[in-house]
Amino acid sequence: MHSFLSVTMAMFTAMHSLLPVAMAMFTAMYNLLPVATAMFTAIHSLLSVATTMFTAIHSLLPVATAMFTAIHSLLSVATTMFTAIHSLLPVATAMFTAIHSLLSVATAMFTAIHSLLSVATAMFTRIFPQQPADLCQQTKFTRPSSVL
Repeated sequence: MHSFLSVTMAMFTAMHSLLPVAMAMFTAMYNLLPVATAMFTAIHSLLSVATTMFTAIHSLLPVATAMFTAIHSLLSVATTMFTAIHSLLPVATAMFTAIHSLLSVATAMFTAIHSLLSVATAMFTRIFPQQPADLCQQTKFTRPSSVL
C-alpha cells in the first residue's frame, strides 16, 4: 500500500507542478479570445461583402447575356449588310462602266453634232453670204427697237 501511496503522491506532485503551466495556457487562450472574436467578426464581414458582390454579379449576368446576344445579333446584321454590299459591288461596277460608256457615246455624239453644226454653219455662210441685217432688209422684216 505504501508503494501505491508513493505513486499517487508522485502523480499528485507532478499534476500540482503542471497547474501553473495549465493556468498560463488557459490565461493565454483567454487573452486570445478577443483576437479570435475580432478575426471571426472580420471574416464574417468579408463573407457578407463577398455574398453581396456575388449577388450583384449574379444579378448582372442576365444583363451581360442580353448585351452579348444583342451584340451578336448586330454582328450578324453587319455581316449580312457587308455581304449584300459586297454582292452589289459587281453591279455597281457594271453600272459605272455602263455610265462611263454612255458618257463616251454622248461625248462622241456631241462632237459629231458640233462637227455637223460647223459644217452647216459653213454651208449656210456660203449660201447666204449677207449679214443678218441685210437679210432682214431684203425680206422686209423689221427689227425691234431694242436690237438696234
